[in-house]
Amino acid sequence: MIDDISVVMPAYNSARFVGQAIESILNQTYPKFEFIIVDDGSTDATLSIALSYAERDRRVRVIESNHGGPSRALNAAVEQAAHDWVAVMHADDASLPHRLEMQVKAARERAAVVAWGAFAYHINSVGKILSLCRAGPTNEEEFHNLQQRGQAFTILHSTALLRKDIVEKAGGYDPRFDSAEDLELFERMASFGPILALAAPLVLYRMHGSSITMGRFMEHRFLTRYVRARLRARVLGQRLPTLDEFAEQYQGCSLVTRFRRFLDDSSRLNYRRAGIALGDGHYMGAAAQGLVSAILNPRYIFPRLWEQRLSSITRRWLATKPTVG
Repeated sequence: MIDDISVVMPAYNSARFVGQAIESILNQTYPKFEFIIVDDGSTDATLSIALSYAERDRRVRVIESNHGGPSRALNAAVEQAAHDWVAVMHADDASLPHRLEMQVKAARERAAVVAWGAFAYHINSVGKILSLCRAGPTNEEEFHNLQQRGQAFTILHSTALLRKDIVEKAGGYDPRFDSAEDLELFERMASFGPILALAAPLVLYRMHGSSITMGRFMEHRFLTRYVRARLRARVLGQRLPTLDEFAEQYQGCSLVTRFRRFLDDSSRLNYRRAGIALGDGHYMGAAAQGLVSAILNPRYIFPRLWEQRLSSITRRWLATKPTVG
């Protein structure tokens, strides 16, 4: 029976946001947790801020390490975790007060599920809510259908509540995938049981230009395609391609395939940049980048707009969005 949990958070040069992230965990309605923060060799005030909270709250423990990337930091935190379930927090996001309570309740009721995520609100750099992110299957039927079709999925990493033993059986985070470490781990964990998301926004997911995903976008897209190829091979009972084998095939494909890939990636990148510009009040830039995204791949941008801003489910959640301090 799940009771106490471990919350883990890697932090690297996150002084601007890390205080809000820490307080969002300390103010949870579910009180039974330890909070392990791994400072990944920060050169700003991140470490001193984290240590100041550890001095005031005995639930907080800070691990100092040399800079090795998020996967190594997360593995160090999971290794030190004292409890059977591990909740992931990102240093630039914030959890809503009832996040852990709702996820622990779900974990108690559905013993077969190995990881729980949730929906999230996108916020800008100053905390303004922009849109809704609905990531992950919300029931086992949807999960198994995706698996059988070989379609990769993910839950938002900063919403994840993970069974520690399954993380360890799957081999932990792989540092080779540091711009897609969550997607890659979840694909391996899914072999052990369902991965689901609660159909309610429980985290404030911050969109800003200095995030890892934005800074390493093309690498992220390559790794995402590899994880999807590996999943398809697993479903078909084929030998799983190594990362090096996939990279060779990836670079050696036809010019037409590379051009289509370029259009898709550029559309996605411009869509994200448009969202960040809109959140920061740069409306002309947002419109221009949104138009470029639509021209490059209209089949991507319009379903995303529907899901994140326009659908009835999204409008209902946005109408009831919390006040962000």
